[in-house]
Amino acid sequence: APGDYYIDAVPMSLAEALGRAGGLLEAADLNRIELQRQGKTLHLNLHELYKLGLRPEGIRLRNGDVLNFQTQPSLAGSIGAKP
Repeated sequence: APGDYYIDAVPMSLAEALGRAGGLLEAADLNRIELQRQGKTLHLNLHELYKLGLRPEGIRLRNGDVLNFQTQPSLAGSIGAKP
């Protein structure tokens, strides 16, 4: 579920953060995840990370990190639509 989830003193992985949040919404785009860390935005693509052998369990979050999951683009209304 959307919202703020705080990382305590114990390091938390990306997978653990997803679990605490109740999992991903159906509309979440796993190719467009933003990790904001120390004023920088890192763009993550879970499918590409898996291809490289990296799993969400191995991605450690730090105090102050912010995750943003983008939604998949919707095609509703765009096919055959006339102005």
